[in-house]
Amino acid sequence: MSGNAKFRSFLLAPIVLALLAIVTSPVISWVGELEDAQEQVRQNPNDAGAHYHLGISYSEVGQYQNAIIHLKKAIQIKPDLAKAHH
Repeated sequence: MSGNAKFRSFLLAPIVLALLAIVTSPVISWVGELEDAQEQVRQNPNDAGAHYHLGISYSEVGQYQNAIIHLKKAIQIKPDLAKAHH
């Protein structure tokens, strides 16, 4: 690797790290939300809002089958929970 290429790599490394931080931080945030929502459902298994929150959290991390299960459960508990129908 030439001196020029090493210098360019040196300059690009912080940019790549910054972009990785930007891209991964929402995922990390949703993982925390998912853990909180799971705990809410454990503590209140008959709470439609807790199941709704868990369903949305699963959806945000790409676990769509789990999301559907909990959104349906929210509707089963509280059929007039309009936001769970969307």
